[in-house]
Amino acid sequence: MNKKKTTLYVTQAAVIAAAYAAVTVLQNVILPGTASMAVQVRVSEALNVLTLLTPAAIPGLTIGCVVANLTAVEFLPLDMIIGSLATLLAGILMYKCRNIRFKKLPLLSCLMPVIFNAVFVGAEIAYFMAQEGESMVTAFFINAALVALGELISVYVLGLPLYKALENRKIFNLS
Repeated sequence: MNKKKTTLYVTQAAVIAAAYAAVTVLQNVILPGTASMAVQVRVSEALNVLTLLTPAAIPGLTIGCVVANLTAVEFLPLDMIIGSLATLLAGILMYKCRNIRFKKLPLLSCLMPVIFNAVFVGAEIAYFMAQEGESMVTAFFINAALVALGELISVYVLGLPLYKALENRKIFNLS
């Protein structure tokens, strides 16, 4: 990348990180628990669709997730690591699958945050929240399903309309 593209990439990543963290923290202040409970409909997760528009969203979302998870001290530092790793891996696969379309929509790409967060965060919640005598496997599947539900809402209901609104604009173009 030349200097201009590098500057644009870093700037986009920083703005996306700041937006993700700010929206998550604001949501936790206005609606406590809605961005950090088992069914976490994090409004900021809609920003995952920015990965379809710029690779700068991958580090941006990951850093934003780390910063946002700093405010959820009850699982620190494990949540920072696990949740952010899920975000990083989902972002990489979203970007790689971005051109696979169904009726002109990147439905497969948008499934990546749903899958990774369900598995990683679902396992984390099961580990911390499993009731005495409850099977860890049962706790995992219940929590994974709840996390997946929240992610489906965030990414498909909120994120896809955001993606469609930004798709034809060149504000994220690194070329």
